[in-house]
Amino acid sequence: MNKALLFIKKDFWEESSYKFSFFIKIFKIFFVLSVIFYFSNFIEKKGYYHNKTSLFQYLFIGHLFYQFLISNLKKSSSKIIMEQYKGTLELLFNSSIHPYVLMFYSNLYNSIFDYLLINVYIVLGISFFNLPLNITILGFIQFNLSLLLVYLYLFSWGIIGASITLIIKRSDPLTSALMYYFTIAGSLYFPSNVLPKWISFFNIFFPISKAVNLIRNILYKNLFSLNDFLIILVHFLMILVVSVILFNLSIKISKKYGSLSTY
Repeated sequence: MNKALLFIKKDFWEESSYKFSFFIKIFKIFFVLSVIFYFSNFIEKKGYYHNKTSLFQYLFIGHLFYQFLISNLKKSSSKIIMEQYKGTLELLFNSSIHPYVLMFYSNLYNSIFDYLLINVYIVLGISFFNLPLNITILGFIQFNLSLLLVYLYLFSWGIIGASITLIIKRSDPLTSALMYYFTIAGSLYFPSNVLPKWISFFNIFFPISKAVNLIRNILYKNLFSLNDFLIILVHFLMILVVSVILFNLSIKISKKYGSLSTY
């Protein structure tokens, strides 16, 4: 725990040197929400959208997932590249902290900050755009547990991407491909059932669509699907095991060929 706090403090002091960064991010959130809100109103007034849930509500959760969860897929790879560039990667991985745990610690501050921004995002949606939420205290707990599970699932994929980066020395193609796929087929901005069946078929292996709908149902209908939660949990556990194995293997290969200290 003390080591985790040290990583959080280090990243906090680095981030605090950019004094207006937080306010700029809030402004960007407000601007994006404004675009989504007026775009949704325009589409609904034209009669192009027919659903019990408003288009703004639908896009609100979809963009939340993209902005604060899916876009973080590349953070582990970016961390690897940055440490390679600074020449400190070998030193980090030879420390007393297990490399996988070290990667988790190095993402903690950004994860906590993103969670704060998610709450700002929701508060702005309620305060300025009349976002109708139907959530209880129990629903709030379910919402946070679901967010945590999705974060850990995506973090595990990010570690697999970082494993590739350790070998090829560049940003990995895997997480880029996953970001594109999740954005298109994950029910973020439009329902996955409007896509060709061969694209939707892969949702069996990637439960992002279930995760997005799980969050939508918690926030808008106060409904929690334990079945969907357990499906995501099973996927996470499988990807976690794979990510640990591949990350350890990639470090061993890099150490064998002495490439940890080169960029």
